[in-house]
Amino acid sequence: MLARYVIAIGAVVLAWLLREVLTPIWGPNSLPFIFFFPAIVLAAWYSRLRLAILSIGLSTVLANYFFIEPRHALRIANPAELIGLISFVGASLIIAGAIESMHRANARAVHVADERRRADEVSAQLAAIVTSSSDAII
Repeated sequence: MLARYVIAIGAVVLAWLLREVLTPIWGPNSLPFIFFFPAIVLAAWYSRLRLAILSIGLSTVLANYFFIEPRHALRIANPAELIGLISFVGASLIIAGAIESMHRANARAVHVADERRRADEVSAQLAAIVTSSSDAII
């Protein structure tokens, strides 16, 4: 379980570091969420929905604090920036939800395949019993 936390939080920290490194090139406010989207995908893929939501929250706080004006404050002065932040959270929740749905569908498919395999084994055993019992009846 600890590994999942490390992946989820580590991906967000790595995304923040990558964006911070590119601040001299892009400027402090351009593309504030660009590297956080892949971090959300990694968190959802490896750590599942709960930790993906944690990653979304952490990404939102980091992007707001470091890349949205006023920088180094957890407030938003521009309504357009607020809409961008809300859009990021919404899109990230959709991504995390879609990946969680894929995980659940995969688990259902594995469960159905296991049940099918067990049913085939039982069917083969019953067929063997019926075949061997017809010899005894005659």
